[in-house]
Amino acid sequence: MHISISSAGEVRVTGLSDEEYRLAGYVEELDRFLGSLSNDSDEEYRLAGYVEELDRFLNKVSNGNVTVDDL
Repeated sequence: MHISISSAGEVRVTGLSDEEYRLAGYVEELDRFLGSLSNDSDEEYRLAGYVEELDRFLNKVSNGNVTVDDL
């Protein structure tokens, strides 16, 4: 798996199985949804959502061996 972020902030994930690819799509969709919240007071909420979803994604693709805390 390879994760890259462009200078414009676009996240790209490659090298995934079909199931992992679907999960990455969910993460990207959540990112777009949370990014659409334009109120700056929601920044902490968005960040918490990113961390939670990333933790679930890492847990799934690593069979429980990697968490956000490991990063």
